[in-house]
Amino acid sequence: LPLVKDYRLDELAADVAGVIDKLGNGKACLIGHDWGGVVAQHVAMRYPKIVRKLILINTVHLHDFRRHLIFNPLQMRRSWHIFFFQIPNLPEILLTKNACSALLSTAFKNRNDHNRAFTSKDIDFLRQSLIKPGTVEAGINYYRAALRYNLLSFKRPPNIQADTLLLWGERDQTLGREVTVGMDRYFSGLFRIQFFSDAGHWLHEEKPALVNKHILNFLD
Repeated sequence: LPLVKDYRLDELAADVAGVIDKLGNGKACLIGHDWGGVVAQHVAMRYPKIVRKLILINTVHLHDFRRHLIFNPLQMRRSWHIFFFQIPNLPEILLTKNACSALLSTAFKNRNDHNRAFTSKDIDFLRQSLIKPGTVEAGINYYRAALRYNLLSFKRPPNIQADTLLLWGERDQTLGREVTVGMDRYFSGLFRIQFFSDAGHWLHEEKPALVNKHILNFLD
């Protein structure tokens, strides 16, 4: 089974850096959503010379996010799953039993009915993926490792040097727009935010053509 310590951001960033070294001629542009965005930021912090540009989609800077988890009651409620996932064994049991379909529908489909981004077939595919041995533990370990090793750290990390674009769906029910306020102070390069008023947390699934357009313009 996957170990929590293997999902520390330092470990994940080293994995990404290794891939870039082997496949990207030592440099790459990174694009990440949610947890992928958190990992991408950590790569840019630890290995600044290998990241050309950084594109983030509805993600947070963990150092600042800790403050919202402590002092922002609304964000605390939105992030209930982070605390729930710290309970041993129970999340794994629920996500591999009958509750799995209901939880996935809530997370992926019910919140996006205005855009029909996820179909019942998509949800079933995700459910089938989750019931594979070790898959649930691996996904939950991101949250457990973050709380144990990163969110409890009060040391400010180095600023990100790469030019960065943050794309943000304002109907996000998991992360409030307020978590983006002041985020630019962690970036010493160009930092630009583009908001989308008619999309939510799964912005790249809801507005793929528009998101791709902004990405290509930024990379050009």
